[in-house]
Amino acid sequence: GKVLKDGKRIWPLTEYIKACAARYEDGNFPEDLSRMKAALELCTARHVDPRSGGWKEHFNRNGSELINTEMPATSLYHILLALSEAGRVLKNS
Repeated sequence: GKVLKDGKRIWPLTEYIKACAARYEDGNFPEDLSRMKAALELCTARHVDPRSGGWKEHFNRNGSELINTEMPATSLYHILLALSEAGRVLKNS
């Protein structure tokens, strides 16, 4: 019942994007296309550094401060798969 880690990382958002893509493709959740698009916009707005084009991986709870400037290799895996799935679904929608 208490918060153990009080931050926001990129990978849960990328997993949400993939889940929306899968649910939309399933055909039972047409609203997940708009949810996926909104999550992509949030991911880009929050996690892409407009100066360098690099990804920002880990923020504090309210998203105002970067906690860690390093990006684990596992984050690239999550980002690549989320963008790949979203691109495929958007192409076919």
